[in-house]
Amino acid sequence: MTTTTQHTVRQLAPAVGEQVLVRFEELALECTVLDAKNSWGKVRLLVRPVAGTGEQWVELTRLVARPQPVVETPESMRERQEAAREQARYTAKVYAETRRLHPEDYSNEGSY
Repeated sequence: MTTTTQHTVRQLAPAVGEQVLVRFEELALECTVLDAKNSWGKVRLLVRPVAGTGEQWVELTRLVARPQPVVETPESMRERQEAAREQARYTAKVYAETRRLHPEDYSNEGSY
């Protein structure tokens, strides 16, 4: 995917100093943006790894979206707990019904 939109220096300036994830083959490394430019219709960023040495111009298309942290709110926690309770009630109900319909399968229960 190439970027065909012409970006001005003013539009690219906010990227300088930001930390981004950059794809290098099978790795995604956290890098700091040192500079940005539009070259031949493609946005390129000069990046330096947060840990390590060196710097390199990379195309904007090599940036990787950061995974969003999962934040559990008290409401979502209650919903998850209620779903777990409902699953436990259902399991107990199925167990009791199975035991009632097939008592022979449970005649030795508790004796090992």
